[in-house]
Amino acid sequence: MRRRAQGRDALGRQGGLMGRDAMTGQSGLTVSDTMMQRGGAGADKRYIYLTWDDAPQRGTMSCAEVFIRHQVKATFFAVGMNIHNTEGREALDTIASAYPQLLLCNHGWSHGFHDHYKTYYSLPDSAIGDLMQNDSCFHFRQKIVRLPGSNSWVSNLENKGPQSTEPVREGLSRMGYRVIGWDVEWGLRDRNDRGRGAGPLDRGAEQLAREVERDLDQGKTNVAHSIVILSHDRFFSGAAAVDSLAQFIAILRQDPRNVFETIDHYPM
Repeated sequence: MRRRAQGRDALGRQGGLMGRDAMTGQSGLTVSDTMMQRGGAGADKRYIYLTWDDAPQRGTMSCAEVFIRHQVKATFFAVGMNIHNTEGREALDTIASAYPQLLLCNHGWSHGFHDHYKTYYSLPDSAIGDLMQNDSCFHFRQKIVRLPGSNSWVSNLENKGPQSTEPVREGLSRMGYRVIGWDVEWGLRDRNDRGRGAGPLDRGAEQLAREVERDLDQGKTNVAHSIVILSHDRFFSGAAAVDSLAQFIAILRQDPRNVFETIDHYPM
């Protein structure tokens, strides 16, 4: 109980999940507006998108508190079935209320039929329905999705990913949704630990920061001058991992070219 109260204090006042503008169906800033703004940005800037999946779960508020404390923007992709109690719902309410510093986006209601991805993508209408169920529950600010278990991208500029996800990607594109993949993943050293989320991270803060800097400098990202980093809230339920996250952010902030943004500012 004490941890939850501290999280709300760090993030500011708690409110209900924030819906889209009644007239436009979105928040005031559209993706097109974001592209225009980004088009005028200096070429020396590099944009870092911290995107954490599967909220709410243990570690969600720990990550949110780190982002707020270090004054960086980040995005959480929410899974409806992970709301098991009032605390989980309050965590998502708190994140949604923290916009524009934190953004809540759609990761599907069932996380790909409980990680049965082959079945999920073989039934595209059901998969899209699962995503829409999540949207109807949370009324996300933006029509932005991360597909469960798939590094796929859909925007005005591209539509790519595994062949198995193509019908879902095409359907979402027709509905005006954008799909976000990732450039770099921060995981656990032992992949067998991924489900329970316990265990050491697969690399330390300094190593990951070097990889991010290298990929940005060498243009090894989906979009030049931008990098999307994926991780999962549950990986940061322990003090050592939380410290690594804070150190990672601090290292990247030493370079004045680096700008942290929420994923609705990604050029789409």
